[in-house]
Amino acid sequence: MDLACAALFPYLSSSPLIQFCGGEPLLAFRLIRRAIEQLEKRSRDSRTLPRYSLTTNGSLLRPEILSFLEAHRFALMLSFDGPSQDQERRKGSYRRLTAVLDELPAYPGIRPATNSVFGPRTVGTLADTIAFLVDRRVPEILVSFDLTVPWPPAALNRLSEGLRAAAKALLDYARTGKDVPVLNLRRPPEPGIFVCPAGRDRLALDAEGRLWGCYRFVDFHRAHPRPDVLRRFCFGTVADFVRAGGNPDPRILAAYGGGRMDLARTRERPCAGCARLDRCAFCPPAAAMKSGIVGLIPVAHCRISRIVIRERERFWKRASDAGF
Repeated sequence: MDLACAALFPYLSSSPLIQFCGGEPLLAFRLIRRAIEQLEKRSRDSRTLPRYSLTTNGSLLRPEILSFLEAHRFALMLSFDGPSQDQERRKGSYRRLTAVLDELPAYPGIRPATNSVFGPRTVGTLADTIAFLVDRRVPEILVSFDLTVPWPPAALNRLSEGLRAAAKALLDYARTGKDVPVLNLRRPPEPGIFVCPAGRDRLALDAEGRLWGCYRFVDFHRAHPRPDVLRRFCFGTVADFVRAGGNPDPRILAAYGGGRMDLARTRERPCAGCARLDRCAFCPPAAAMKSGIVGLIPVAHCRISRIVIRERERFWKRASDAGF
């Protein structure tokens, strides 16, 4: 880790975001602490201002770690699935994470966020989960979906109902001008074709010392450890990257360039002809987690995205009609 920090530091921007992901990154907390010590030491000499983020299931958070995260002003992403937490993850984790959420206000230097993953069996708890998190003043709430399973019409209907109920309860945020905490319902950016930023303004270092365009591709390779995935998307080791002067193989950059919304497709149709093309986005490796084919989007993703876009637009039209 020390060598990687030293080798990669000259290629960082003036205010880089350093993210620690897993697995569970807090299993290697000592390594995280050492990496930050190295980064901070080099930053003082170069006037670089690193920012830090950590994604965790919360099971290993304790006062010592929370104090460290606060001291370094971490953004903290907690994986939290609401009432279905104990069924979908480890039993007892709901109580532990609820306690962590209640403890976080005592650490104002930490910027908390949550990611809640719903599937067809659990999507009925979506509105209650959002209400629970809003009540605890979580400023950023991300709603994600399990795309490795089919979504029957009844589950999609429950998703619509849950988002509509959550949106109705969030109108006060639009009234006051505050950011809506549910990221999926925030005012959308200007319409445009989504292009995945992997390999463009970010890199990910895996446990074997190899570099990828994004940590999501590390997860994708774990799920599909094929030679072609390694060949197409891995930039090689840190030493390879430095020898190339920070200029990765253009063929690999071209492979990452294929993560465009207008080049994607489902098994039913290409995305290029969709009326919602300029309002939709996807994570290429996450979408390909089941099929193993980057650029192939699960049909469930398409149907869920249409629902999210529709409910987000309804929310902001309602807010506009109310004069907010």
